[in-house]
Amino acid sequence: MAVSTMAVTRFHLLLPSLKISGGVREALRLANELDECADCSVDVVCMWQSQHAVSEQRLPATALSGWPTRVSLALIQLPVIAARFFMRVRRESAVAGRCDRRWIFTHYATMPLSLVVPRPQRWYFVQGLEWQFLRRVPLASWLLKQFMLFAYRRGVVISANAYLTEQLRLHGVPVAAEVPIWADARYAVAPAKVRDIDVVMMLRKGAPKRLDLYRLLIAALLRQSPRIKLAVVTPEDEIAESLQKDVDACVVRPGLAAMAALYSRSRVFVFLSEHEGFGLPPLEAMGAGCVPICRNSGGVRSYMKGSLEALLVPLQSDIESIAAHTLSLLADEVRLAELSDVSRQHFQAGLERTHGRVHALGPLFRSQSANSVSPGATLESP
Repeated sequence: MAVSTMAVTRFHLLLPSLKISGGVREALRLANELDECADCSVDVVCMWQSQHAVSEQRLPATALSGWPTRVSLALIQLPVIAARFFMRVRRESAVAGRCDRRWIFTHYATMPLSLVVPRPQRWYFVQGLEWQFLRRVPLASWLLKQFMLFAYRRGVVISANAYLTEQLRLHGVPVAAEVPIWADARYAVAPAKVRDIDVVMMLRKGAPKRLDLYRLLIAALLRQSPRIKLAVVTPEDEIAESLQKDVDACVVRPGLAAMAALYSRSRVFVFLSEHEGFGLPPLEAMGAGCVPICRNSGGVRSYMKGSLEALLVPLQSDIESIAAHTLSLLADEVRLAELSDVSRQHFQAGLERTHGRVHALGPLFRSQSANSVSPGATLESP
């Protein structure tokens, strides 16, 4: 009997932690799809532990430290984590057998570690222009940008959507392939018989997430329309505690089914981020026909197309005008119903475009060396 001589491709996905977030979920989705390919296997390596980890993670995972994520201690802990990572890379390289290894780096915190990996093994899955998160501190943003561009140019870059591909190429970074991400199909649920929530929002910590604007918007909506029904989703206990008295529903770390059910009851989703490489929450809401109103933060343009483009709010718009715009849409039942249908149609169309991309991912990663991936390839089914 003939024995296959095809090399196994071993992928190691490096994450800061398994903390619940859209970026982590999308990186894990990519890893799971690769793991399902013939002659591919994937494991997950985390730098830190997370108190609230993604529950549906099924790939083997190890942590380089037992420390919880904490920004104030990260610089002190990084040398220890880097040393442990270096030893792991050496051990992996010493494993015998026909095994082609790739390390997939997913976040700016993981990128310093990429420099100890041989260049042909460095892969970067880019879901956002992360230096934008620090643009309120121009020097820090510039330094991070220079480092990230330096690293990207010395590895294989995989972009998560056309917007990011365009931006990276404008910065002189060759994009080897574009993996179009989309929201989970399970968000495509039927609308509830009664949409009893007028506005739903996703609130998170972090400067680009603009928690400050959400607080101002809630106050403005209640001031302009005291009977409005508001719902907030958040992974942070302290955010929930501070807003419970102001909103009709406050949900902390819900599962996917609970999120989809909330969106099916909601009429409008408002998204106020300063910058997003993609921005999954509004798209997830669209699956249930919840209409998105988004600040024009970049990646949301990937799915806010056609008649939904009118719901992109300029970044310079003040909160009072955003509140008035939201209330105006809520008052127009005919237009809201039309946009709800359009939202669901866009969501379904995106599912069809990205369905089956796993069939292209495996062969491409397995058969191409890091230096021969053809620029501009799009990892989609024909």
